[in-house]
Amino acid sequence: MKFSRAALLGLLTASSAAAFTPSHTFGVRSRATELGSTTVKDEDLFKGLDRNGALAKDVAELMTSSGSVSKPSRETQEANAARATKADISDYLKRYEGLSGAAIVYLKLLENGVEVVNGYSGGAVLPLLDQFHPDNPRHKEIGRPPIRWITNSNESSAGHIAEGYAKSMPINGEHKPVGVAIATSGPGVTN
Repeated sequence: MKFSRAALLGLLTASSAAAFTPSHTFGVRSRATELGSTTVKDEDLFKGLDRNGALAKDVAELMTSSGSVSKPSRETQEANAARATKADISDYLKRYEGLSGAAIVYLKLLENGVEVVNGYSGGAVLPLLDQFHPDNPRHKEIGRPPIRWITNSNESSAGHIAEGYAKSMPINGEHKPVGVAIATSGPGVTN
């Protein structure tokens, strides 16, 4: 949420001024400061400032200025932002038209520099596992070697191996070290 400078300044001066102003003077008297032959009271030094140190004329100018450009209403701004967001999402998704979810996941793994994936097969992830097969035609289309698939004895060992793999990779590469474990839905994920 964006606030104009005038609104913030007004809010700060209204709320914090009362919080830091003592309600009792407790016998404090105004001191007079001698500057050569001129006597100046402390109150005169700060007469043009409000309690937060801002010049009163600047605060008044910000509060009364309407600006030369009229701003659209909040509803108009939200509608424009929603249209722009939908257009950006639509453009982004056009890159993946005609691809299955498994193919998109595989491409994202390639984009992030994943070289090895650990996991345990199951019904829900079989389309994704097909992407890792060396004879998949996608590898020729992309022109990159396939990601290495390692089948583990169970899902929990896949997680431990992925963690160890990520910790043992060099940090100075193009991509940050990452270990990937794949498991089927349900009990596979909870294991």
